[in-house]
Amino acid sequence: VKPLQIFHVFLSTQVMSSLPSWAQSLQHYNHHCDGDTHAKSYDARLEEATEQCLSRTQTPTSRPAAKLCEIPKFYDATRSSLDAQSSFAPMDELAKYKHESWVLANEVSRELFLDNHEERLLSEHDLDHLLKTMLDLIASCRPRSQQQQPQLRHNTSEQRTAECWMDYELFKELKQSLPCRTHKFFTPLMFAKFPMNERGEIDGLCFHQFVSYALNLLHQYITLCRYEICTPNNSMWNGKSFLTESDLEIFIQDQIEMIPFLNRIDAAFHPYYVFHAVRKFVFFLSSEIDNNTKPIAVTKILCSDIFRELNMFRFSCSVKTIGDDNDDAAQSVMQQQLNAFKNNWFSVENALRVYKMYLELDVDHNGTLSQKEMLQFAGSSLSNLCIQRIFQYKKTWDGEMDYKGFLNFVLAMECKSHVCALNYWWDILDVDGNGYLTPLNIHTLFRSVQKKMGVFGLDPINSEDVLNEIIDMVHPKDLYKITKH
Repeated sequence: VKPLQIFHVFLSTQVMSSLPSWAQSLQHYNHHCDGDTHAKSYDARLEEATEQCLSRTQTPTSRPAAKLCEIPKFYDATRSSLDAQSSFAPMDELAKYKHESWVLANEVSRELFLDNHEERLLSEHDLDHLLKTMLDLIASCRPRSQQQQPQLRHNTSEQRTAECWMDYELFKELKQSLPCRTHKFFTPLMFAKFPMNERGEIDGLCFHQFVSYALNLLHQYITLCRYEICTPNNSMWNGKSFLTESDLEIFIQDQIEMIPFLNRIDAAFHPYYVFHAVRKFVFFLSSEIDNNTKPIAVTKILCSDIFRELNMFRFSCSVKTIGDDNDDAAQSVMQQQLNAFKNNWFSVENALRVYKMYLELDVDHNGTLSQKEMLQFAGSSLSNLCIQRIFQYKKTWDGEMDYKGFLNFVLAMECKSHVCALNYWWDILDVDGNGYLTPLNIHTLFRSVQKKMGVFGLDPINSEDVLNEIIDMVHPKDLYKITKH
């Protein structure tokens, strides 16, 4: 029997060694647990474990009743203000260095981009080469042209004009003889834009003038784009270039330094001339949003009559400079040309005229104009109600008008037919702010005019006659509502 017991012990040891670790642990627990646990039956142990689970479920951890004062805050105004202040707090040195580096890299890349585009434009030498090549190609076809128009042989000017006509085949031949950067002007669509004669030819001189004018606009566009300095968040403008009032002031300041005639004026007057010149761009091309002028697109500036007027003034100054060393006859001709631009807004005479007007109205010499001082404008020809409405509706500083506001007023007075001037005066006339004028509004406005007429000793005019004339001229859809449009 003893060898058999030894065999069973050995066999159980082999079986336990072959069991997994969790089974061995369970057997070890069952072998070493107390006798009380072995004494209890399986049902008793199951009932005891069930009671313990039920007792834990029925007596949960008590949660104190929440009071109103103990409700947690989901929004803390103090914390939010601190976060807002921290968002505007100065950046640390590393972030500030990264920001400055990004701004510098952006400016450098932008300048390189503009330089690259400017280098692709045609130069004066390229324009001269284009004209010479075109005339040479047309001259090679001269015998055929002379056979077609023999009557023009004795008329030099007409013959020269006739020799400048070129057909599409000659147009393509001219393209092949010029550099690649000129090929963008030699497309079928470009050829079709010019008027043709009965033989399907276009005027070569007109084509050359168009190329010169287009290149001039492109050069001016790139020049204005370089002044896009103060425009915030350039990416928000859909990749277009815009200039703010500050950008335009820098541009005009550079023009003063480049035009010798402007450079001769007193340096103390330079800031006022800059305000004078820029104000016309802002008044006619920009719009106000919350008393802030909106940036102006560079393309809108280039295509405006105001920029054309500025170029005319610059040309007149260059003519005067060139004519300083010529004879008396040439001086007389050039003086006549200069007199044609005497009403130019950008002329120094015009700027001095407006500034002198402002100084004469500023009786107390505080740099701004009050309502009482503005009543003396143009010999007190404006009614008291008109001046009062201007100071009520337009932007003022402590109830007084500064020089820029006065420039807006002068532009609205001198350019009454322009849409922007009409909008300026409409805001003054719309007393109730309803967007239309009623007969009562017209009677109220004209009553103030009648008082001014009495001051000057003029015969009074019936307000009903004035109202009827206004209705006859405007022809409103509603006789009791005269709208702006």
